[in-house]
Amino acid sequence: MKKVLLLLIAVYCLPALYAQKKSAKASRVNTPDSLPALHAQKKPAHPIHVNPIDSLLASMSDSLEREGKRIYQAEMASWIGNDIFFDKYQRKNNIGGFFSYMANDTARCVFFSKSRVPVVIGTIDFDTSYSAAKAATSLEERPFTANETELYLIRKAAMNRVLHDTDGMFKTYENSFLNPIPIINGNKKQVYILTEPKNDGEVFFGNDYLLRLNDGDTVVSVKVLHENVVRSRYGGQGEGEAVGSMHAHEPPSSDYITPTDICTLMLYEKEAGWEQHTVISQNYVSTWDCSTNELTIVPRKVWEKANKEQLKRKRG
Repeated sequence: MKKVLLLLIAVYCLPALYAQKKSAKASRVNTPDSLPALHAQKKPAHPIHVNPIDSLLASMSDSLEREGKRIYQAEMASWIGNDIFFDKYQRKNNIGGFFSYMANDTARCVFFSKSRVPVVIGTIDFDTSYSAAKAATSLEERPFTANETELYLIRKAAMNRVLHDTDGMFKTYENSFLNPIPIINGNKKQVYILTEPKNDGEVFFGNDYLLRLNDGDTVVSVKVLHENVVRSRYGGQGEGEAVGSMHAHEPPSSDYITPTDICTLMLYEKEAGWEQHTVISQNYVSTWDCSTNELTIVPRKVWEKANKEQLKRKRG
């Protein structure tokens, strides 16, 4: 019963929880079954440069990078959009929820009402800078567009699945909430669910999920992307020259960095001051370059060999 109540709080208080995380978000804009550790990395004297040797890995890298950026675009619009909307909209008890999506080159965040037949009560459009000063805001009520209706329905279906979690798949953690991100890409309907911290200066890797839906907007599969969660603070005192981080994916988690990892990195990398993040699995090493927002995946053996050669150069 306690878990159900926590999930209910997470779902129905989501707009309010977003409103609590206001001031620091604008500065973050960018222009495994287990996650045993999130480690600070010191800047190497000679950065390792390893090129992908397999075209399949290059293709996988491109695919993961595109999906991660797609999630980021929606989530960044929601972050900044919440700041703007809660400042301007007075009828807080009328807010039923929100979601964001791309309309050509515009990132659009929409808020909908709590009414039996929800309507849009706020629309906020961003260009690629995600600048609040440049955002176009409308509080005019209007019906959902066809695309917004689909996004609303799959978001609703996904959160109903979370609320009726009879098999105990979804976990909740103190001072965090589950955040649904509906994505429609062509004929593919899916909802990513991330764990969001309530407190500034904290980042979560893990406890994330991918729900796939059919044409009837019914959840047909749920995938746990990471079983556990690593919570890490950043920006504190005494961190030295740490400019990156890393975590491990152990079976049965993915051999590669996940799109949700990429989204999380893009949301926090600027404020955290990271230059790169590395995900190590049994077979591969995924490296995210925080300055260029680009992903490289190489076999772990190749990566380890390059590390050994670099150490030899440093000692020689």
